[in-house]
Amino acid sequence: MALIGKNVLENLTTGMYEDSKIIYREYIQNSADAIDKAIRDGLLQKDEAFIDIEIDEKNRKIVIKDNATGISKDEFRKLLSDVANSTKDRNEHKGFRGIGRLAGLAFCKKFIFESSYSGENRKSIMIWDAEKLKELLYDDTVHIEAGDLIDQVIKIEEKEEDIDKHYFYVILENINEENSDLLNVGLIREYLEEVAPVEYKNTFIYRYEIYNYAKQENFKIDEYQIKVNGENIYKEYKSDLYNKNNNKIDKITGIQFEKIEKDNILYGWFWYGLCSFQGQLTKNNKMRGIRLRKANIQIGESNALHKLFKEDRGNFYYVGELHIVCNDLIPNARRDYFIENTSCKQFETIFMNKFKDKLHKLYNLASDYRSANKRVEDNLKQQSEIKAKEEKEGFLHSKDRDNSLNKLKTLEEELPKLKNDITKLKERHSYDEVINKIFESIDKKYELEEDVDNKTQNINASKTKMNYKANKLSKLTRNERKIVTKILEIIEKNLPKNEAEKIIDIIMEELQK
Repeated sequence: MALIGKNVLENLTTGMYEDSKIIYREYIQNSADAIDKAIRDGLLQKDEAFIDIEIDEKNRKIVIKDNATGISKDEFRKLLSDVANSTKDRNEHKGFRGIGRLAGLAFCKKFIFESSYSGENRKSIMIWDAEKLKELLYDDTVHIEAGDLIDQVIKIEEKEEDIDKHYFYVILENINEENSDLLNVGLIREYLEEVAPVEYKNTFIYRYEIYNYAKQENFKIDEYQIKVNGENIYKEYKSDLYNKNNNKIDKITGIQFEKIEKDNILYGWFWYGLCSFQGQLTKNNKMRGIRLRKANIQIGESNALHKLFKEDRGNFYYVGELHIVCNDLIPNARRDYFIENTSCKQFETIFMNKFKDKLHKLYNLASDYRSANKRVEDNLKQQSEIKAKEEKEGFLHSKDRDNSLNKLKTLEEELPKLKNDITKLKERHSYDEVINKIFESIDKKYELEEDVDNKTQNINASKTKMNYKANKLSKLTRNERKIVTKILEIIEKNLPKNEAEKIIDIIMEELQK
């Protein structure tokens, strides 16, 4: 008979996860499976089920509990001390390998399972001496089979309990100093808002559109009531998008749904937000990227789908979710992607063939359309500035006025062509509903002001009635104003523009006192 050495336990505990926060996902996953079973068995109604996480930073203790089926006392020891021997169906359950339950051992000194089963008046408690386990794992002089090692570090107890109670607790006591992030309530909430199978926050206006689409297509979105220290967790999607300085730069104005399917096989479906695609979203947009999910639990991090885009950064132009429904797409042990099998390769090929170029095209076309609108906006702005200069400030001299008139004429002649560029872009893609929605989003952002009057009616055609700056110096005689105008002209010619403007403004201010 083959011998299973102790090192397998190291791989499944201390060596399993680089990010300690992942243990929360593992225990939520197990609780969700138990809740599903409790609902199927009629033990719970959906709205009664809960998963509660209690983080006690002061006492360095974590409790994760659910009110699902619990485990009967006859099965308790075997189910919880067996390693990688789960009886779960991988097509039905979210966790099915039987290794995730041990994840907490790496991050505390005492690790406890506690459970009560409906109809039993006893609760079962399994206490793992996690500190002793690590000592034995790292002691090279100790050679022991994995099962014997487990027997040395666990202790089973039973206590009286209410016969009607049913629950399961995971308790981590004396969290390691190096794993203090596990006790940071704010950090854990942010993590679970991204990965946990919970509802969209009700402030996300597209949540009902997503739910309605899923209902119409008969797609299930698993959601559970999960609390951290008494406060519910929600997916924190927002319509507003921000730059790195937290200034609002864009807004989701609609969402698009797509299916990943071929030959009557549905691999998944996804939604993504439509906006004016101002640029790659920065980290402070918490839910940036199209997130990969199965059973509504996030797989990997925000960059899990990067490799399926035409360029890595492409995924971060979007906000959305890709929900996997194909049973043959199986999350790997770390749950950061899928096991490499035929279905995984087919899924990737279909996605890239159908969406890689399309998603790349959308944000690039958005850039082209924004640029076309910006050119029109800049043209109109320059026209307005020239007219405002005549009305409010006056020209410095006749050459200044002639140059402004010539520039205005050029701008007016360019404007129809710039507007025509926008029209051509729209016409070229009029067949594509998604592109039209993006263009509409950009139109709202670049609401163009009414055209300035194409005629230069505000600028006097007669040079004898020119509005010069010096005309504002009413205290001076006509000859004195001519001398001032000449002085200002010399300053303009011989100094850098910014410096000249400052000096001219100072002179005008002083002479008007």
